[in-house]
Amino acid sequence: MADIAKPFRPTDPAAAEADWTTVEDLWGPIAPTAPEGSPSVSSGIPASVRVWRVSEIARQIDDLLRSQFPAVWVRGEVSNCRLYNDWVFFTIKDEEAQLDAVIFDRTHVGIVPENGQVYVFFGTITFYSSEKRSSCSLRVRQVVPEGAGLLHARYLQLKEKLSAEGLLDERRKRPLPAWIDTVGVVTSVDGAAVRDILKTLHDQGSTGLVLEGIPPTCLTSLADFIRSERLGEGQTYLRVVLYHAQVQGDAAPPQLIQGLQTLGQRPDVQVIIVGRGGGSVEDLWAFNDERLARTIRLVSERMGKVVISAVGHEKDETISDLVADVRASTPTQAAQRVLQARRARIDEWRIWSYRLDQAIRTALLAKEHAYSQTRSETAFVFIDRWIDRHTAVLADLTVTMVESLRQAVARVEMTLRDLRGRMEPGRLYGLYTERMVDVQRLRERLGSSVQGALQAWARTFEAVRERLSVRVLEKTYEDSHRAWADLTTRCDRAAERGWTDGWQVWDQYRTRLLQAGPEAVLARGYSICMTMDGQVVRGIDQLQVGTAVQVRLHRGRVTATVQDLTE
Repeated sequence: MADIAKPFRPTDPAAAEADWTTVEDLWGPIAPTAPEGSPSVSSGIPASVRVWRVSEIARQIDDLLRSQFPAVWVRGEVSNCRLYNDWVFFTIKDEEAQLDAVIFDRTHVGIVPENGQVYVFFGTITFYSSEKRSSCSLRVRQVVPEGAGLLHARYLQLKEKLSAEGLLDERRKRPLPAWIDTVGVVTSVDGAAVRDILKTLHDQGSTGLVLEGIPPTCLTSLADFIRSERLGEGQTYLRVVLYHAQVQGDAAPPQLIQGLQTLGQRPDVQVIIVGRGGGSVEDLWAFNDERLARTIRLVSERMGKVVISAVGHEKDETISDLVADVRASTPTQAAQRVLQARRARIDEWRIWSYRLDQAIRTALLAKEHAYSQTRSETAFVFIDRWIDRHTAVLADLTVTMVESLRQAVARVEMTLRDLRGRMEPGRLYGLYTERMVDVQRLRERLGSSVQGALQAWARTFEAVRERLSVRVLEKTYEDSHRAWADLTTRCDRAAERGWTDGWQVWDQYRTRLLQAGPEAVLARGYSICMTMDGQVVRGIDQLQVGTAVQVRLHRGRVTATVQDLTE
């Protein structure tokens, strides 16, 4: 240490004279080294030389550093990271040197450095001095990850935050409903994603789509797509409600949130698909918005809608994918998930219909066999012939009526196709929609007529069914159906009651934990005294008069100096 403190004299006499002249201008004349046996050191200090106190020189160093380095960017690896409430102390180092650093408000900075990772730090160089030590440090105002990227770091921190709040918990997510007849879609109507969804929901012609909410500006472009794909035709029908929203840029999150809230308030919408096609991380960043993530959970939990997130491709993952009830890798897969739920219920209905039909056939065959044994009697022969004759007449009338309605529908469709070729594109979709409504009404009339014919045929056999005791089978089926519905209702109520009770117990434990925590103690008027390096003061043996301390209150902190110590 003596060698370091001793001034270095260059070998060149001219350079030596210049160097010492500069030193004397700054610090005053340099006294010669006192030989051994000299009276005292103070006798060798000239009267014109200023003798600095340690605190004064420390303040001068701090002012000099702050003025020379008011704002600097420093790249380095993090080590020895320590957290004290909102303060973060760590060391920045490279291959040749290291520098202490501190973050006084990690909530404002947004990123907590991790040991072993390389970051670029922005801040001010300061000098701190106390009775125990002195150090030069960097007061950090901003942290930028090196390599992973700032967006990825923000994504990971938001994911961790939402996970800590329980928004990513799979147990809170809703399954797809058993039957879906209305689907909401929040996306850009100008993009390819909405066409992929509509084409997939059409299910190769087996499902007809009834579209709502198409913006007037997109009507012409979608009309050609609807006509070419024949989306209005199918064996069953599915209503699709569209909401046009931007899917990238600063304006995208508010529009997506508005779309979710609007569709969530509609009682007929059961499932909402929100998403877009593929793109870069910047293009998909709108779906990493915290407000959008919380809106998705709000629509699911409070409005009772199932939200499907379909953003990008298989490799893309966004915050909306994690918080949604169902995640689809692509918009096409989201539509396929809806179709799978519908097909499962349709298959279930077909199985039950087949079983019911077989049961009725078996019962009717048994009664017919018993009835055939008494057909020799004159009254039964007359009834049998009367039923056969009127059944044949009813069948002929039904066939004639159905054929007439089919011809009427064919004429309307032919007229519609003829008008499509002559209409201008701007009015095409409006006329097409009106004609499809007429076709739908004719189909409903056809169904009503067929249903009326079947009811008339059923009334013809009512007297015979009374004697054949088919009502016993129907009553058994109705009782079983009512029992099954009652059991389903009770199961749903029991599940809902169990969830509500569990949530209340969890909320009680959470309330007790918060009441026993340190924040509750501080709210009652207590405070925590800490040293400047963050250690909690438990006794006066840790302090000395003049020591600077920090006092943490319920709202804010106070820096104080110890004036007196008393047991």
